[in-house]
Amino acid sequence: MNGMHSEKNSNQRHKVIPDTKTFKGIIDSFDKCISVVIDLDGNILFANEKFCEIFSIKYDAIIRKNYFSFLKDTDIEKFKKKLKKLINSKVYNGENVILKIDKSHSVTFKQNVELMKLKGENLYRITLKNEKELHELENELNKTKRFLEGIIDNLPVTVFVKDAKEGKFVLWNRKCEQIFGLESEITLGKTDFDFFPKKQAEFFRKKDNEVLKSGKVIDIPEELIDGKLGRKYLHTIKVPIYDENDSPIFLLGFSEDITEKKEVEEAVKRSVALYTSLFKRLPIGLYRTRKDGTILEANPALVEMLGYPSREKLLEQNTFTVYPDEGLRRETLSKIKKKGQVYDFVIPLKKIDGSIIWVRDKTQIIEDENNIEYYEGFLEDITDRKLAEEALIDSEEKFRCMFEQSLDGLVLIDDKGKIIDCNKATENILGFKIAKILGKTVYDLFYSLAPKDNRNPDLYENLKNSFLSYIETGIYPWEKKWVERNIELSDGSMKVITSLIFPIQTGNRTIFCKILDDITERKKAEEEINELNRSLENKVMERTAMLRKSLQELNEEIELRKEAEQKLTDAKDNITDAWNKERELSELKSRFISMISHEYRTPLTIIMTSTFLLEKYYNIRDGEKFGEKIEMIQSSVQNMTQMLENVLLVGKSDKGSMRTKLKYCNIERLCEQVIEEVQIIDKFAHNIELVIEGDFKHEKTDEIMIHSILINLLLNSINYSPGNEDIRLELGECDDGMEFKIIDDGIGIPPSEKPYIFDSFFRGTNIGTSTGFGVGLTIVKTCVEELKGKINIESELYKGTKVTVYVPHQVDYV
Repeated sequence: MNGMHSEKNSNQRHKVIPDTKTFKGIIDSFDKCISVVIDLDGNILFANEKFCEIFSIKYDAIIRKNYFSFLKDTDIEKFKKKLKKLINSKVYNGENVILKIDKSHSVTFKQNVELMKLKGENLYRITLKNEKELHELENELNKTKRFLEGIIDNLPVTVFVKDAKEGKFVLWNRKCEQIFGLESEITLGKTDFDFFPKKQAEFFRKKDNEVLKSGKVIDIPEELIDGKLGRKYLHTIKVPIYDENDSPIFLLGFSEDITEKKEVEEAVKRSVALYTSLFKRLPIGLYRTRKDGTILEANPALVEMLGYPSREKLLEQNTFTVYPDEGLRRETLSKIKKKGQVYDFVIPLKKIDGSIIWVRDKTQIIEDENNIEYYEGFLEDITDRKLAEEALIDSEEKFRCMFEQSLDGLVLIDDKGKIIDCNKATENILGFKIAKILGKTVYDLFYSLAPKDNRNPDLYENLKNSFLSYIETGIYPWEKKWVERNIELSDGSMKVITSLIFPIQTGNRTIFCKILDDITERKKAEEEINELNRSLENKVMERTAMLRKSLQELNEEIELRKEAEQKLTDAKDNITDAWNKERELSELKSRFISMISHEYRTPLTIIMTSTFLLEKYYNIRDGEKFGEKIEMIQSSVQNMTQMLENVLLVGKSDKGSMRTKLKYCNIERLCEQVIEEVQIIDKFAHNIELVIEGDFKHEKTDEIMIHSILINLLLNSINYSPGNEDIRLELGECDDGMEFKIIDDGIGIPPSEKPYIFDSFFRGTNIGTSTGFGVGLTIVKTCVEELKGKINIESELYKGTKVTVYVPHQVDYV
């Protein structure tokens, strides 16, 4: 019968065999049981190693047999009926069955049968347990259970199990108790809603449902828990567990407490944020480079410092690009290698535009297993400070050079009165070697230089107290004032020096500088010049007296001429005789004028030349008084020369010998020259303003006559403007010619005297003591007429005068 079963179902067996690997794995997993899988006809499809071992049959032979062949003949039909009923109940357990091991030996087993489905066919898994072995197996299972429980309780992560239906905890290990502060006796049989806030419990339940519905493991990287022991962060993994019907029965969870990790991460984030902020905002350059010069990192301050448009552009460069000299880069690396780092290393760097900046470098080596991984450090731009230091050094060198080469003696004194430095000129002026001067007090030094006749205790105390009082009160009698004193040198010779002292603030310290000037030779020259001036002044006074006498004689002669003219008018019958007399008188005047010009021009030229030589060769520093004397002499000479020129012009006019000499000249420059001459004569007492409207740099005219017109009109303005009022000279275009206007705020001309102002030697009644001979306007009118021009005078008594002179352009005068 058994054989028939085997043949009958052989085809069915072969259909099932391709899934051997699947079921062999299932059956072999029951290593403590005897397991076999059969079909409804009893054909053995799979058997585990324990089954093969009990029956001493190899696996390949077992799967060719029929399970019914191992049963007693009387039990076969009953077993078949039970298999058919199993289609509805799926499993039955605990039945004892006797199986034949061989022909003479049988063993009783407890048989469990379970219905299985494979590709739509019903199969049966049979588990056989020997009673003795079953007891041993239970003991082994208990050991295994205790072992697993020990492992679960001692795992470093929380392990919990919930039932899939109500979410009640059925497992709660010791790590759960530690993290949540809840013992297993409290949690088992309860849900999340019994221990956690509602919002969190709802979140846990939502995730549980996702796991159970999807059948997939869910990883929750970060889960916030507010438990009995406070707030914690957990990393949780949830796994679904199913029964044989693929229905979820449990949810297995593993949680790791990542609270500290989370805090560390937050701290790291804050540190990174702080570092990033500092890296970007620090005003000093930060960098990281490799040994080969590759620039790994640079902050915005360094990018700006080196003038690059962007960080990326700088990172494309090599450190050798920013070093002006490759040798300097190698020297820097050598220093770092010896000490591991460098501090305050001042080096030059090259910007992108080629310009050089100076930086202070601090670099250190970052190593990995004794190998240089990279360099990092910071750079501070000290270009301004470096340039300032160089400028200070240069300034100090210049000061020392000026100090040593100064022709004046320079003495530096501390706040105690001691001399701390002096130059070579001091040695030459005072007759002491520098070594003997240094360390002395300034009052001791100058007391020893005082003339012997003046040395007394009062002088010493006065010198000492004057200086020390300044230290205490800040008031020094001679501060910033030149003081002249006589000194007696060690050889008995005498000198005259001037000295000036002033304070110098150097940081928190005040020192004093005393300037010494040897004016001995100057004083001698001043005496000689004063003597010469007195002599010159006497000569000028003598010549002036002679000139006044001649002018008086000339005035008397003019009076005689007027009387003669009147007589000629009254006696028309004697006109011929009068004319002859007039001519004789005119010739006499001309001879007299020529005589004056000849006799006075020579001494005036000598005086003018002498003042020029004195001014050139007696160049004295303190020559203010000397200059005033020279200026007085020059002014007097200019006055006398101008008076002679006027007298000569009057003479030429009377004789009818005046002729124009035309040439191209610069009238604008002539006006400036005339103003300068007048101001010298006037000793700059009046301000003369020149206003030019037009271009008069190339005019064809008689320059000498224009000069005479302008200088006489301006001299009249300054002479008759006793209050030092301003005078205005205007030059402009008018009717194809030049128009000159001289405007003053002087004493004016009385209306009754206007008809006579152009008469020779006529002087107004309101001129007082003003100098002049009354020939100026006569000369002006004569020159204007010779130039074919016009003159007009507008004047108001005591309010001023305006003289307008018109001269045409480029006239071919006769």
